[in-house]
Amino acid sequence: MSDSFDVIVIGGGPAGYPAAIRAGQNKLSVACIDEWRNHDGSAAFGGTCLNAGCIPSKALLESSELYHRAQHEFAVHGLKLDGIGFDVTAMQKRKAGIVRQSTQGILALFKGAGVVPMQGHGRLLAGRQVRVRGGGRSCLRDFAFSW
Repeated sequence: MSDSFDVIVIGGGPAGYPAAIRAGQNKLSVACIDEWRNHDGSAAFGGTCLNAGCIPSKALLESSELYHRAQHEFAVHGLKLDGIGFDVTAMQKRKAGIVRQSTQGILALFKGAGVVPMQGHGRLLAGRQVRVRGGGRSCLRDFAFSW
C-alpha cells in the first residue's frame, strides 16, 4: 500500500464514499478513511445513514407498512388473512442483510475505482499529512497527499 495519495477522504458516509469513488474514477490515487464499527465490532463504510440510520430504518418501516396493510387494506381486495403476526427476529435479519449488501457494495465500488479503504480515525495535520489511528494499527501512520 502506498503512503502517498492524490486524495484522502476522511469519512466513508453518504458524501465521503461517492467522493472517493469519483476521484478514483478520474484516475487519482485515493484513500478513504472511516472509523465506523458495527455492534459486533466489524468495520463498515457507509456512515450512520447506511449502518444505523436511514437504510436500516427504511427496511424496518417497509416491513411494518406491509404488516399494517395486511391487517387493514387487503380485505378490500378480497384477501382474507386470519391470525396475521410478525417475527421481529426475521425482520432484524432482513434489515441486517440489506445493510451488509449495501456496505459490501461500497467496498466493491472502491475496488473497481482503485480506492484504498482504511479503517480508523483520520486527522488532518500540517504539511499535507493525514494521521490514521486505529483500525487494527498499533501505531500512527502518516500519509502524504497533494493538492
